[in-house]
Amino acid sequence: MRFMRALLLSCFASVLVACGGGTSSTGIPDLQEFTLVQAADSVPLPYGRVVKVGEVYLQLGEVSDSRCPVGVQCVWAGDGVATIGVHPPCFAGGCGAPSEVLVLHTNLEPKAGLGWGHRVELVGLKPVPVANKVIESSRYVAWVRVTRAG
Repeated sequence: MRFMRALLLSCFASVLVACGGGTSSTGIPDLQEFTLVQAADSVPLPYGRVVKVGEVYLQLGEVSDSRCPVGVQCVWAGDGVATIGVHPPCFAGGCGAPSEVLVLHTNLEPKAGLGWGHRVELVGLKPVPVANKVIESSRYVAWVRVTRAG
């Protein structure tokens, strides 16, 4: 299963690189770049987009959201689950190094994981659910804190 997620994220990233749109010097369309200083607070990771933080690349994949909707009284708060690909520094150059796949939670554990020498922590997931409204996957943004591991 872990291999399939990594394969899917890798294929999805390849499609993003091949598609049109503004392209940075890395060849990745509309690449947002953040320093580790910025990411120590938190940075946005929009669904499907590749974001560079320091030397690594991150990508929000599958989102599963069972958080209690606004306007509803729930027995428990629920949980948002974000699958985040952590791609190696050579990712933009098309290297064959494998990506790390992290499955992080908003309320349950784990909320953080390690990938390519970096600790990635899920600190928020937007938008929040609203009663009787479906959230399209493309609207999700994971807010992550990224630091060097160790």
